Amino acid sequence: MDGTMDDERRDAGDGDERTLHSGATPQGPDRPGGDSPEDEHEKTIVEEVVEPTIHGGAEPEPTIVSHAGPGTERTTATAARPAGRGATPAREPAGSIPLEPGARVGSYRLERMIGKGAQGSVWHAFNEVAERDFALKFINSELLRAKWATASMRSEANVLFDLTHPSIVRLNNIEQVGGHLFLVMELIGGPSLQGFLKDRRRERGIDGPGLSVGECLWILEELAPALDYAAGEGITHRDIKPGNLMLSAPVTATSDLTECDADVKLCDFGIAFVEQEAREGEKINPTGTPPYMAPEVIEGEVPTWRADVYSLAATIYAMHRGEP
Repeated sequence: MDGTMDDERRDAGDGDERTLHSGATPQGPDRPGGDSPEDEHEKTIVEEVVEPTIHGGAEPEPTIVSHAGPGTERTTATAARPAGRGATPAREPAGSIPLEPGARVGSYRLERMIGKGAQGSVWHAFNEVAERDFALKFINSELLRAKWATASMRSEANVLFDLTHPSIVRLNNIEQVGGHLFLVMELIGGPSLQGFLKDRRRERGIDGPGLSVGECLWILEELAPALDYAAGEGITHRDIKPGNLMLSAPVTATSDLTECDADVKLCDFGIAFVEQEAREGEKINPTGTPPYMAPEVIEGEVPTWRADVYSLAATIYAMHRGEP
């Protein structure tokens, strides 16, 4: 992505899905349960506020993009979560660099914030050594002492470091500088498909059509190879939906996606499931966004590539018809 994104996407819009996490503490690659900070969170690496997470009956909890270094083993966030509503947040770590336009975090100069949620923020940043633009995703400073938050970030990073595909968002590095832990990712220039659809429906009227059949087929052609590749690596995304599919270049609400210069990128592997971490007969806490979750995932079966195919089909249907 480049820095030419629509500022409207910094605010959560109507129709945002809510991601489900079971209230019990997940095992294996699942994230821990328990009470957590409320409100919305940021789940993408672009200028878009991410949908809130629900832990069956508990307060909303944000999920956040994670990452670690190449060659390291995948980690699982299993530490206890911070107390929920009414808890006193931790103080900002001493000596941490304030996140604001013009601030320098290592070799990066922060240009502007392009997304913010309860657990973190995403910034368009310029690397003064490489002379390139990146998206930096930070954990909120008060969560740096929460082992589950840093473990979650490293877990997703480990997944992304193992995936190299033109239709999967690229992770460049994970760094800890100036009191901050953050991901360094490619900067994607366009909106999510959820944001694009919202703009199109606003342009054509709230009851206007979604994507055409041709546009839906184009998205399938873009994403199917990425899912096939991830499945071959033993990775199930578990949260495929319009909000996690990004367009690589700016588009207008009237653009025909089949004729634009953008590609589709799959992002947010924060709740991805790693096949090698599953144990025979194990029940998995249902995790994902309910309208797009495969029935077997909701029932607690080990997620496989088939669940991602189901979610992609539900996503395509939702983008064409308006709801999954």
